[in-house]
Amino acid sequence: MFQLRARIAALAVAAVFGAAAPAYASATIGSSTIGLENPHVFAQLNAAASQSIENIALASDGSAYVTFTFAAQVARIGRNGKVSVLQQFPAPPNGDIPGFHTKIAATGIVRLPDGTLYVSVMTGLADSTGVYRILPGQKTATKFASLPADAFLNGLALDPRGYRLFITDSVLSTIWSVPLDGGPVTAWLTADALAPHGTYGANGLKVHDGAVWVTNTNDGTLLRIPIEADGGPGAIKTVATGLTGADDLIFPGRGDTALVALDRPSKIVAVAPDGHWNVLLTAQNGVANPTSLAIRGNTVYIDNAAFFIGSPTILAATLER
Repeated sequence: MFQLRARIAALAVAAVFGAAAPAYASATIGSSTIGLENPHVFAQLNAAASQSIENIALASDGSAYVTFTFAAQVARIGRNGKVSVLQQFPAPPNGDIPGFHTKIAATGIVRLPDGTLYVSVMTGLADSTGVYRILPGQKTATKFASLPADAFLNGLALDPRGYRLFITDSVLSTIWSVPLDGGPVTAWLTADALAPHGTYGANGLKVHDGAVWVTNTNDGTLLRIPIEADGGPGAIKTVATGLTGADDLIFPGRGDTALVALDRPSKIVAVAPDGHWNVLLTAQNGVANPTSLAIRGNTVYIDNAAFFIGSPTILAATLER
């Protein structure tokens, strides 16, 4: 059991969102402490240019690599917040993504230590839906792995032990496995717990402590799936429920406490290993339809897609353990 504390000093956020945030907020479950302090705007993005972030990967030099969903772009955001577009994926004339009904979208992104980027792209077409790779020093992405035309690719994460990528499919109730050695793409797991039961199912994805952790947006659940000795999936455990609009997640420490972004409700919550959870930040603190989270040292980055409220930004907050 643990206590969750969020102390907010958000004058910078208030300036952007037009309302004063509370100076201090707290939430308690048990006796341990974790907190997010001083959320502020790290990067102001351009809504008119469709700069709504879907996913983020951090680099050791302090920069961030992001996907702009509907612009179908990969961009680098420097330590000063400056945005540089690295890759524009061309939209096929007859593209039609399931559910979105747009021609193209860029979703997940992973960055390897050598700088190689992997990006998931969907078009609704078999010849262009899949994972693309951008090698260090190159400016053009090449298709690395094909995925089904009717897939809705979402969360993307690296399994370092298995040297593969995992991808959530929010429509086909599947976690895909993409080997980095060029082997065949496989359906690692297909299950009802990953199904949409509405619009979007499996969404956020992280590999942590020998398991794949996944959110289901429509079900509002956080799931843990052990990676067995042979690399296959173990039994699915529902860790938490009631997480309406659950999207991305991160683990701020060595334990199994997770921070989860709730998209439509515009909240960041902390989830204990026993399933109890509580709210750390809300729209009052500058959270606006968050789609992804990342952590570097003691800084947590919150990507505000601002689909329904606010304007697209990246917030930075200091983690207190």
